[in-house]
Amino acid sequence: MDTLKPTAAALGNLLRTNPRQAGEVLPGMLWKPSALAMLPNGCGWNDGGCMILATALQLIAPEGKLAAIIDAQRPGVAQHVLLEISVQGQTWYIDADGATDEDRLLDRWRKLEALAQPQLVPFERQLLDDETPDDPAASTNLAQHLTDTRRRT
Repeated sequence: MDTLKPTAAALGNLLRTNPRQAGEVLPGMLWKPSALAMLPNGCGWNDGGCMILATALQLIAPEGKLAAIIDAQRPGVAQHVLLEISVQGQTWYIDADGATDEDRLLDRWRKLEALAQPQLVPFERQLLDDETPDDPAASTNLAQHLTDTRRRT
């Protein structure tokens, strides 16, 4: 028997009230073929598709802000874009890997992405390089997909 996935109000509510739990649910939703098919060719959620995802998450939780990771050695270029959301005095950063705090996020970028001096900054469009897709229609489609109450397992 098909079961409904946590969607629609569930994902939006989790982003607003329990980002950590939203971060546990989100990767399972994003790494399915139906969501991956929404990415431009050659992109993954963490290697090119981050802007599409971050914008989709902001459409679902408009109180969130976009943030960027830059390398202090190359400060004019975003290495990654993600959603920043604060709940009960704690700030969370959400991307395809889930939800984390600033220290763990920057540590991940130092260790796994080999950035010498990663920094979080407020997102500004001029930080995007030409290789990072910024597709509002794709973000809207992804937000609708993630909040579609008719999706089934």
